[in-house]
Amino acid sequence: MTGDRGATAEPMVERVIGAPRTLVWRAWSEPAQFARWFGPAGFEVPTCEFEFREGAPYRLEMRGPNGQVYGLVGTFVEIVPLERIVMTQAPAGEPGMPSMETTVEVELSEATDGATRVVVRHLGWPSAEIAEGAMGGWAQALEKLEAVLAAA
Repeated sequence: MTGDRGATAEPMVERVIGAPRTLVWRAWSEPAQFARWFGPAGFEVPTCEFEFREGAPYRLEMRGPNGQVYGLVGTFVEIVPLERIVMTQAPAGEPGMPSMETTVEVELSEATDGATRVVVRHLGWPSAEIAEGAMGGWAQALEKLEAVLAAA
């Protein structure tokens, strides 16, 4: 799940999705589309609110298989259409969750046969173990994204 850059591991997941970059971009940039795939396997996103522009906040809620709801908030820091998204992310005041802000960097690029290469880096975790868990969630989310786009 992690990429290696020399001696330090960077929390990263990469996937080639068999869909054009414009469709993958829409899945990231439109709240209704984002809610269809975001989160680990078995999680739903009943609430997803944002205006996709730099400086704009977002808020979402993920519901786990056990019914527990996890809120996330953040801000879109950088948006380069069809290429790059940078956003902050933090738990939305969840009891028992550490109060921390992390940074998510998403890069989209053309792959072969009209597919799209997606690279997600999620930086700022307090430990390698927490980062590894988060990247496992991202890997599952990208699998869900691929399935949603394949069904479209």
